[in-house]
Amino acid sequence: VLSALLIAAQAANVPTQVHIALAGVDALGWPNSMTISWHTVNSTASSTVKWGTTPTKLDNVATGTETTYLTAYEHHVRLGVLPASTQVYYVCGDATAGWSSMRTFTTAPPQASMKSFKALMWGDMGIFNSEGTREVLYKMGTDMDLLWHIGDISYADDAFLHYPFEFKYEDIWDTYMTWVENVTDTTPYMVLPGNHEAECHSLPCQLDKTLDLALGNFSAYNHRFSMPSKESGGVMNMWYSFNYGPVHVIQMSTEHDWTQGSEQYLWIENDLKSVNRTETPWVILTGHRMMYTTQLQ
Repeated sequence: VLSALLIAAQAANVPTQVHIALAGVDALGWPNSMTISWHTVNSTASSTVKWGTTPTKLDNVATGTETTYLTAYEHHVRLGVLPASTQVYYVCGDATAGWSSMRTFTTAPPQASMKSFKALMWGDMGIFNSEGTREVLYKMGTDMDLLWHIGDISYADDAFLHYPFEFKYEDIWDTYMTWVENVTDTTPYMVLPGNHEAECHSLPCQLDKTLDLALGNFSAYNHRFSMPSKESGGVMNMWYSFNYGPVHVIQMSTEHDWTQGSEQYLWIENDLKSVNRTETPWVILTGHRMMYTTQLQ
């Protein structure tokens, strides 16, 4: 259940559920920017981020896009080129609708000197029966360079198991994104789709085809996040790649066709061919479902 504070903030149309993700790319293929994302109940006149390198001087302004897939609105703003190893302060929102509180993140060091990094990787979290994972995320998340969620994010599609006769799909998404905001507004939150992002299974969705279509085909997932797909020739937030330190990361979708000759297969093949193993000697391929498994008798 959303807190009274969150409900009040949403009623005032102040940004909630703030999260950030790597963005941009320099001449060598390194991320050189950040995308700031947030949620509002209503449409706003603009999607704006004010940022700077000191908390008292947010003299840089960037604007972005607002989208909706049901009733609420998701905002995504890519900042300009950011200096390395720098603490950045920002607020997001709109002058009329209101601004978020001050947030901050630190950009990565120059790639040439970045020999290692710390990442927290997990999957299948959601808001049901995940207190242990949540505690680890709160304890370790802000000390990480990257947060890596490889699918099955909020488990909104399982809302019907807990609320069989109510429509709680969006409430579950909102609750989860509020849960993780205290780490995802500071540390890049890189995500992948899992099977639980695909659609809504609640009874209201089964009875209302308009609602069912609005929440099908990974709609919530693709509207709520903004991953560096454009930079890497990927598709929406489904598959993409990026460099980080000595690693080239390939984020694939196990929910889409990746058999030989498919669109995703050809993208992965071309992406691998483009890797400079001198610059990024390590390649990490991630996907939600296991490629191989063994069954113990």
